[in-house]
Amino acid sequence: MSNSTKVIYRSYVKDIMKDVYKAEKKRVKAAAKLVATAIKAKLKTKAVSMAGQPPGKQSGRLIKGVAYKIENTDSALVGFKAPAHHAHLLEFGTRQRVRKDGKKSGHVAPRPFFVPTLKEQADNVRKIFMEPWTDYV
Repeated sequence: MSNSTKVIYRSYVKDIMKDVYKAEKKRVKAAAKLVATAIKAKLKTKAVSMAGQPPGKQSGRLIKGVAYKIENTDSALVGFKAPAHHAHLLEFGTRQRVRKDGKKSGHVAPRPFFVPTLKEQADNVRKIFMEPWTDYV
């Protein structure tokens, strides 16, 4: 009989990558949630807004429509859903329109809130992705 030792090599790469993807998905969710929460906070003021300022809370539909969706492990969408179909009109404004009867209507000055919030939260989002991935496992 031979006195040989059997060596078995086992790879844990798949398990490690599974943990890494799980942690990344949690980071993406944390970043998206942070931005959505910041947008909602900016829209909570119950007042009539002036041009150039974030829109004031009127009916609450704009706040209810703020949403995020995790696309996969490395991306998410932050934006608006029903009932906030008018979000883009407030963010970018509208030009003066003329109706068929010749009357002017529909001018809304921009009341930016989405893009400024994204810019304000950029450093916080970066911090989330710079934290050790073990914090998210």
